[in-house]
Amino acid sequence: YQRSAEVLEAQTKGDSGNIIWKQRLSEVLSYVASCELQTGQPPEARRHAERSLILAKEVADRAGATWEQMYNYAWLALTMDPEDLRDPKAALPYALKALNMGGGSAPLVYDVIAQAYAGTGDYAKATQMAEKALSLSPPPEPGKPTPQNRAVVERHLDAYRQELKKRSGG
Repeated sequence: YQRSAEVLEAQTKGDSGNIIWKQRLSEVLSYVASCELQTGQPPEARRHAERSLILAKEVADRAGATWEQMYNYAWLALTMDPEDLRDPKAALPYALKALNMGGGSAPLVYDVIAQAYAGTGDYAKATQMAEKALSLSPPPEPGKPTPQNRAVVERHLDAYRQELKKRSGG
């Protein structure tokens, strides 16, 4: 990942207007940060994670940004390591905009919206969005394991339902 980040960094500097390279750099930097955190390098991880979020937001905030770029920033803002950089309140408007811009058939857009709602404490809306994500996900084929993305949404939905039950005293 580090080598990919170096190459993308050079490409981005050579053509600062190339949004695709900037988006890819933001994604790769998030992977670098996760690896650094797992290998005991928290200061480096924080630096790369912060830069990843800045670049992703820059891409999402530009005129002409796509729903995928909105989604990408929202996803990074919800899943970034170190965890204290996660910002569900900042992610939610980007996730909703991704949905409204054309991401409505993508189950993971609904899952990101659900994560953002859960992060802001709205487990009822989180549950609704996760249920919508599952309704758009293909069911597992008989005799085959549940696809990874569907399994992730199912785990999220279970957690949201448990939190709702806990909050309602049940």
